[in-house]
Formats: sequence, C-alpha cells, structure tokens
Amino acid sequence: MRKEEAVNLTGEKGRTRFDVIVVGGGVGGWVAAVASARNQAETLLIERYGFLGGTATAGLVGPWMRFTSPQEQLTTGIFEEFRQRLDRVGGIKGTTFDFEKYKRVALEMVLESGVKLLLHTYFVDCRTEDNVIREISVVNKGGLQRLQSEIYIDASGDGDLAASAGVPFTVGREKDGLTQAMTLMFTVGGVDFDRVDAYFKDNPDDYIHWEEDVDYKESGVLCRAGFFKAVEEAKKKGKLDQEIPYLFFISVPTDRIVVFNTTHIHRLNPLDPWELTEAEIRLRRQVWQIMDVLKELPGFEGSYLLQTATQVGVRESRHFCGEYVFTGDDVRQARRFDDVIARGNYGIDIHSPELSEGTRVEEQPAEMSYDIPYRSLVPVKVDNLLLAGRCISADHQGESAMRIQPICMAIGQAAGTAAALCVREKCLPRHIQVALLQKTLIEQGANLGKQT
Repeated sequence: MRKEEAVNLTGEKGRTRFDVIVVGGGVGGWVAAVASARNQAETLLIERYGFLGGTATAGLVGPWMRFTSPQEQLTTGIFEEFRQRLDRVGGIKGTTFDFEKYKRVALEMVLESGVKLLLHTYFVDCRTEDNVIREISVVNKGGLQRLQSEIYIDASGDGDLAASAGVPFTVGREKDGLTQAMTLMFTVGGVDFDRVDAYFKDNPDDYIHWEEDVDYKESGVLCRAGFFKAVEEAKKKGKLDQEIPYLFFISVPTDRIVVFNTTHIHRLNPLDPWELTEAEIRLRRQVWQIMDVLKELPGFEGSYLLQTATQVGVRESRHFCGEYVFTGDDVRQARRFDDVIARGNYGIDIHSPELSEGTRVEEQPAEMSYDIPYRSLVPVKVDNLLLAGRCISADHQGESAMRIQPICMAIGQAAGTAAALCVREKCLPRHIQVALLQKTLIEQGANLGKQT
C-alpha cells in the first residue's frame, strides 16, 4: 500500500473538511455529534479510544445522578431516547447502567445519525486567525492529520481545543488553583448482595444516610458508602492508603457485580502528564489494597476484581471564560435564564483537593431546579467554537454541580444543535438566534421549562 493510501479518514478517501467537528466522544461529545448530524450538518466526531462514552464507559462512572424533580423529568431529548434504547437491550436497572451496552447503544445512535466517526485519534493543536479556528491537527495511526470545519465543539473534558485556541481559563478552585480529587473506578464480582444489605441494616451507624437512600429490597439496586470501622482499622494497620475515606459502591444491572467509586488522590494536577501518571499509579495501588480488605467484609468474602477503568477519573481541570460563567450561586438560588438550554437540580458536590477537608456536598432540594444558559457554551475570544460537557464556562462550585452525566448530555444536545444551526443560518455561535435554538431543542424533545 502506498503511503498516500494508508489513511482513509472518514470512509470518503481524502476528505478533510466538514460542517462541524466535535472533539471528544465522551458523555457530552457523542450526543453533540448526534444532534449536529440530525440537524443536517455534516459532522465528524473525533475520539481517542476505540469506543464512545468517555467517563461513563472508559471511566466506569455510574450511575446517572438525579435528573428528575417531583414535578417532572428535567433531562429529556436525546438523553431520554438513549435511556429508553438502553433499557430495551437490558442495560438499565434504576439509574445504573451496563457499561458495555452503553457503548453499543451510543455507537448505534452515532452511526444511525450519519456522523462520520474517527476513533483512536487524538487532538494535538489548532491554527487560529482573526479569532477563528482555521484548522485542527490530530494524530492517529496515519500520523498527523489536518482537518477543517465551519464550527468546532470542544467536548474533550479538559477543554484541550479551547485552550489551544487561546480561550482564557483558570484551573481548579479560585483560592489556590487546586482541583477536585481524582478517582479510579473499578468493578468487583462475586458479591453477596443479601449479606451486604443485612450487615448495613444491622449496623446503621456504619454507612452514610443520604436524602435519597435507595432500598435494595425495593429497587434491586445496592448502593452504600460506609464500612467506616473496617476502613479506619485497615488504615491503622497500614493496609489502606490514608486518602481513602470509606468504601462507596453501587450495583450494576449485571447480577452480583458492583462498581466502586472510592479511591482518592489529592493535590495532583490532571493537566500535568507526570502528575497524571503518578495519580494512575497510586490509585491502582489503592485498588489492590481495597481488594485485600474487601475479602474480610460481609458479603465480599468471595469477591474478585473484574476490571479497573481505562483511565483515572478527572472531576475538574480548566474553567473557561465564556459569555456567562455559571456559578455555585446559580445552583443554590435555582436561577433561571432567558437563554436556557439545559436544566438540572443536582447540588454542589466537591471532592476536596485537600485530604483534610473531605467531601463537601450541598443537598439541592429536588424541586429547586436551575437553568444552564447558552452563553456558558460560548467562549470569549474565539468565534467559531462551542463548549460542551464539564468544560463549559463555570466556576469551581458551579462545575461541581453541572458536571453530572444527564446535564452534560443535555448540554451536548444544545451544543450540537447550535452548531448545525450556525452552519445553516451562516452565523457565528455568539450571534445565533437563541429563540430559534430553543424552539429546535423543544421540537426535538428537550425540556427547557415553562419560560420558553
């Protein structure tokens, strides 16, 4: 094979230009690509792994956090379509989901929508001119590739494209630049759910009682954060890392399997490759330690490690400057915006950068929903770029609430729809008719509340 024939980027040999390019096929990115393509934009989705889903699949992050209020379901649209399709293939129990079936359904929806998909491909950098991204560079098995589009969507989590394009940003919390603790998720099989449930019923002081506790017998979902006594004893004996606060796990739809969200690493920068590597190493050691301790706990005597996440889970990194910065006060005050494009009612949830500070959770009453404004998807200084997922314009506290998957999927639908409308209307994202965007989102199933 001649060198010039070695790479076929999109199934259409030699093609390098599209209407919309989405960087990142994670929770917000694959939804953005589907929304863009469904609104008649020729869309390319770039993803570094060989599958879609990002934190939901590569990160093993489940379940979906709250997306309903007592009055209504707040997140609908593509999220609800995906949820129903996942349910039809047996991939849901409660708000927990099967990671492999998630990959399957997300891929089906992307391909059915007509998205051009390029896997195993990393974003490298971009070339800008007059506040416009002219092209991006990516790398894959074919070497360095250059691609162009009218509108770009950064759904990379860390905002790599936006940072490369020159959008101003800060990192971490405002007072010292430290980011939320990172976690490596892992799944464990061979768990006796009945024994675990019985232990916690007999020892109600050995786990956290949340406002929305799930009863295992009623729901079939086993979710607990506890074993405080065993964790403290193991720490005293040097069996567990001091950074592990407790053992937090939740069952998945597959019988006798739980996923653990319990490892923690503090004061490491997820944007520094050396520190990110250190986080991976130390967190994997924590997993091995936890598995040794688990064997001594009721219901886990016969348990075994099934898998660790493909990569460490990063809760926070860059905060970009957008037309509006979404804040913690917006969450607390259940603020409404005229340019609403997504809604949520999940509260502030900060896994502190400092071990001594623990996890800070501000319970948000379920009836107090807040809006995500379109302006938070529009960065300053770069004209043909939209942000999606956790890298929208938000501060430390605001991001800690809106970073959950249902909200990020709703934001992704809005970003993809906006990008396609910009192409159709021949306008830049900051000049889009928001009323047209909202009308289109509502017609395609999104819930934007009564104000629109």
